[in-house]
Amino acid sequence: MINWDRLEELQTDVGADAFGPLSAIFLEEVDEAVLTLRGTAGGRPANQEERFHALKGAALTLGFDVLAAACAGAEAQAARGLDAAAHVPEITRLYAESRRLFMQDMARQGTDCAAARTHCMI
Repeated sequence: MINWDRLEELQTDVGADAFGPLSAIFLEEVDEAVLTLRGTAGGRPANQEERFHALKGAALTLGFDVLAAACAGAEAQAARGLDAAAHVPEITRLYAESRRLFMQDMARQGTDCAAARTHCMI
């Protein structure tokens, strides 16, 4: 579900001290993106393809590979002009599970993601 090698690479690239706050920012942005998708699941938003694409990019940044793959499928469907709202419940579930695993690992490592814990909207 999570590409732990990607996360380790990201942590090395940005530094251990910056990793927690940076992760919290990404998680807050993804929380908001998922909430936006959930709020429009009953209808076909004009920019569905772009929303799934943005969520896919954020998921890949954090190593949430399974979520990114689900977003890619929804993005491709929307790109063909088809309503991809049926993917939203599964994407929401995958994000919640990925986020939970990520936060568990951060706590195990002692990485401070306090902002992400207090701002979780999913």
